[in-house]
Amino acid sequence: DYQFLHQYAKCYLIYTVATRNQNLQTERIKEALEKINISLSIVENEMKTKMNDRLITSLSHIQYTKATIMCEYSRVVRNDKKIDENTVINSIFIALQDSSNCDDIKNHRVNTDTIFSFVKYMQRKISFGKAYNITDDAKQQFQEIQTILYGLNKKYLL
Repeated sequence: DYQFLHQYAKCYLIYTVATRNQNLQTERIKEALEKINISLSIVENEMKTKMNDRLITSLSHIQYTKATIMCEYSRVVRNDKKIDENTVINSIFIALQDSSNCDDIKNHRVNTDTIFSFVKYMQRKISFGKAYNITDDAKQQFQEIQTILYGLNKKYLL
């Protein structure tokens, strides 16, 4: 059940943020990413045969959770070649294309700190000329992410 896997992934994300044990953080965030990817795959496959508002809403929420997990993953599992900063930026960009996710961020109804921390980290990296591996597409997406997030909650990006 994709909803169960989605909630499972969110629980492991929360656990990763809460614990200080690096080994447990690494294990849990990897498991969270695995579960959210399976959940996303199930929803996308279901949408091929039937399309309804429930699936569209679920897809949106799963994409946001995946973006959050990927931000945390990039913090916990440094230098992982499977998940680079371009992939994380793209995941955030996809999640922010849905207005309900933007509304949740604006009203601080979801855990936004992980995404804002990643965005601030990337802002610093880019401003110091250290974003060597960022593609042009990712740079453009990142600029759009900054614009969206700044419009939603100015205090986080100052």
